[in-house]
Amino acid sequence: MRPRPQRSNNRQAPGDRFSRGPRVRAGLLMSRQMDFGGLGDVETLMTDEGLTLAPMTADGKPVERPGPQHSSVTVLPTAGVQDIAAGGLAAIVAPGNGEVRSPESVSGFDKLVNTAHAADVPVLAFGESVSRALQAAGYDAPANPSPAALIHKGVRMLETVDEVRDALRAVSGVSPQTHAA
Repeated sequence: MRPRPQRSNNRQAPGDRFSRGPRVRAGLLMSRQMDFGGLGDVETLMTDEGLTLAPMTADGKPVERPGPQHSSVTVLPTAGVQDIAAGGLAAIVAPGNGEVRSPESVSGFDKLVNTAHAADVPVLAFGESVSRALQAAGYDAPANPSPAALIHKGVRMLETVDEVRDALRAVSGVSPQTHAA
């Protein structure tokens, strides 16, 4: 008889990114290729700063994303406009996607941003979504937008990872709904 493998006692330290402090739920607009405006691994930064990311899409349809070694992963949206209206999201995160958007997707994007803006829910936009989100919220988009923008009680253009981190910390404090990790 073979001996049973021993379990490792290597548990994650209490100070790791998933166990500290309260978490807030933010809707992440998914697409096949997400662009964070050249600011690096913003998804990890978001989770490090206390956001729990709920996948959402502008058209409510699942997204098939490329996976490792020529595979793909289908991501089902778990949040939508109804979550914004019900106070279930602390923010909307809209990365650029570099794809040609269908009229249905553009309309859905505008509706999500308008609903968030009207409900005083912050919108963090990245890459090419900065201009679209600004226009959807009723602001003029600059000719050369920043890599990111925070739309909440005005507009704050974000140029660096540190500015994005500060915006994420502000979003975490705005949360209508806080969860324990």
